[in-house]
Formats: sequence, C-alpha cells, structure tokens
Amino acid sequence: MAGRYEVRCPEEGVDMNDAERLVDTIKTLADPMQPHVTDFFAKAKHAGYGRLEITEAYRSLTRQAELYGHGRTGLQLRLKNINPTFARPKLPKVTWVTPKNAKHCQRLAIDINITAYPKAHWGIIGHIAEVCGLTWGGRWKARDYCHLEM
Repeated sequence: MAGRYEVRCPEEGVDMNDAERLVDTIKTLADPMQPHVTDFFAKAKHAGYGRLEITEAYRSLTRQAELYGHGRTGLQLRLKNINPTFARPKLPKVTWVTPKNAKHCQRLAIDINITAYPKAHWGIIGHIAEVCGLTWGGRWKARDYCHLEM
C-alpha cells in the first residue's frame, strides 16, 4: 500500500525538547506498547506527519472516572461502581470506557493531536498506526480519531 503514503503535509521542524518529551512519554507506557508507538512516530514522520504529538498517555483511575462522568448522572455512575461525585450530566460524553477497563489506565493507549492535520489525512495517519500494530479508534462505531491502543 505504498501509494497510501504519497500525500504529504508541510512540516514545521521538531525541536529537541519535543523529541525528548516524546521519548519520555513513550517510556511511561507498558513495555509491549513502547516499540509500536516508537515505530508509529518514526513512520508518521517519514510520511510527512512529524508534527504529531502524544496529548495523553497514562491516565490514573481517578482521571478516567472524571472523564467517564461527563454526560452521565450520579445514578449511572453508581451502577458502574464509580463515585457519583464525578457525574457531569451537562457535559458531552468523552469516553465510553470505565476506569476498570480503560487501556489508558493500563498504559496501553495514547491520544495524539491528529487535528494538527486536515481531516482528509486522518485515515492515512490511522493506517500508519495499524501498520505498526496499533488499533486506531477512527475505525470504531463511536469514532475516536485521536486514540491509538494495543
């Protein structure tokens, strides 16, 4: 599928601080996840997507509960054994996964700044992730374009 990588975006240089931050963030992931993410960023950069960054990797159980509380009532959270104080029913839902099952909490998922590129390029970026052995959330029924996981 070499033709899938022909579209290129103009790229701003990545300074050393960005590269060091990326390496440091990758090190926080589970050992099996690290080579896949490293490979993804190398292939993405080679394909012209060097401005991609990790926006979120590891999430604590508390952080996941906070996000899960968006768009849900206290009763809905209680039914999932989540503290109802995290309920934020007026906010839009941002996740469908409870802390117990979240790949971010297991250090097996990252979110990237895919919106740094036009939407027409997101499928290419997702394909690069899949070639590297990652699952891309852009293929899910409830699309999560910025999400990559093992």
